[in-house]
Amino acid sequence: MALAGGEPANIENLGRSEDVEATLSGIAEITGAGGRGGAVDYGESGIAEITGAGGRGGSVDCGESGSTLRFLIPIAAMHGGDWVFTGRGRLLERPQSVYEKIFSDCGAVFEHDRNRIRVRGPLPAGLYEMPGDVSSQFVSGLLLASPLMDGECRIALSSPLESAGYAALTVDVMRAFGVSVETVFGADGKTAGWRAPSGARYREAPYGVEGDWSQAAFFLCAGALGADVAVSGLSAKSAQDDRRVTEILEGMGVELRSADGVFSARPDPGGLRGTRIDARDIPDIVPPLAALACFAEGTTHFVGAGRLRLKESDRLAALAGELSKLGADIVETPDGLRVRGKPKLRGGDVSARGDHRIAMALAVASLGCEGPVRLEGAESVGKSYPCFWTDWECNGER
Repeated sequence: MALAGGEPANIENLGRSEDVEATLSGIAEITGAGGRGGAVDYGESGIAEITGAGGRGGSVDCGESGSTLRFLIPIAAMHGGDWVFTGRGRLLERPQSVYEKIFSDCGAVFEHDRNRIRVRGPLPAGLYEMPGDVSSQFVSGLLLASPLMDGECRIALSSPLESAGYAALTVDVMRAFGVSVETVFGADGKTAGWRAPSGARYREAPYGVEGDWSQAAFFLCAGALGADVAVSGLSAKSAQDDRRVTEILEGMGVELRSADGVFSARPDPGGLRGTRIDARDIPDIVPPLAALACFAEGTTHFVGAGRLRLKESDRLAALAGELSKLGADIVETPDGLRVRGKPKLRGGDVSARGDHRIAMALAVASLGCEGPVRLEGAESVGKSYPCFWTDWECNGER
């Protein structure tokens, strides 16, 4: 919306978490106070010269938001001048090699140390090759910046795409604001890249944010443990890969019901059963599913989850360590977790390790504990879901 010259107030259902606030603040800094947007001038060189309403260059505090950082880096580069990105926690330790190579290959500036990332563009139109087995945030960031380039932008994947749903969401949102991106498919029928046309421009338009399957998964897993809870505002046809939580829950023996966008989960009288979960496309719902697996008969194997080690915490280590404190039989593997279920856990003292999704996963696990669960760092949910504990209490849970 900001790149189209609009205001975030015109977006319906926009949740205001710490990550969202960081993105709103950052895009306002880049495009000008209040998100007024800037002027694009291709000039004689054919290179886009974009003047933000707030001037050229500046500093963007991304907090702990990886999406803010990776979405805004290429956009800032297209606005000219020097831009410095800062953050907290483990943010600047997270991999940035995709952008390092892209900027280096086209002669732009990308400097990265433990305290900041400095960039200076612009990025030219043309072909960009990147691996598909990294965060889709790099794909989304380059796609979002592509209409600011001086011609057609093509993105080619050098390896199979993971978290494809997030890239599809980016394409859908761009289309809603007037930019039609073509998805290129390989011989195997899978996504091999994208083509953003020359001359495309964002246009202001009304937009409503659909419900978040990543957050809904925590409450659906709570329902699978007997909590009386329903989640509204979800689309079964969403491009979000995390909607797969419903099929995974059904595979574990959970009864799912849906009507008019309201979803609920109920435990099956036969009990939960272990399964194998490939997490390559659904890393964000591993935490609630790992908590649920602690109570499933047999063994649940999580595979393809190695990228969880690079989040706000090492989530594989955090899940194994904190759920073990509650009495769970859970161990790390190189790229996942192995969980042997038990009828009940004992409860105890645990830590969110500064990670919002670990905090919410431990809340889910508390439903199957015989004793109380005391959680240090409960406030970390503010990163993505500030009203989580209010919603949790509204459903009568501890």
